[in-house]
Amino acid sequence: MYLPDGWCGDPARRASAGVPDGVAFATKPALALRMLDRAFAAGPWPAWVLADEVYGNDSKFRRHLEGLGQPFVAAVGCHQRLWVGLEQRRVDAVAAGPPPPPSAAAGG
Repeated sequence: MYLPDGWCGDPARRASAGVPDGVAFATKPALALRMLDRAFAAGPWPAWVLADEVYGNDSKFRRHLEGLGQPFVAAVGCHQRLWVGLEQRRVDAVAAGPPPPPSAAAGG
C-alpha cells in the first residue's frame, strides 16, 4: 500500500489509519519492484511488464527489470535521454526522427 510521504511524520494520521510503526515511505516504483519480485518468485513470469511514465521515469525501476532480463515497455517523459550511437539525445528528439547527417549539420 502506498503511504504518502506527508503521512510518514504525522503520528496522529498514521494511528487513525492503522499504519504500523515499521512502515516507511517508499516511492511507487520501489513498491512496484517489491510486488514484481514477489510475483516473479511465486510463479511464471509474464511475457512483458508494462508501465506508465511514473515508473518508466525511474531509472532504478528500468535497470532492475533489465538486470532480470525481463522484457518491458515503459512510457518516459520527453526529458529522458537515450544513448544513440555515442551521444545522448532526448527521447522527444529521437522520436522526431534521425538527426541530420554530420555533413549537413556542419553546413557542408
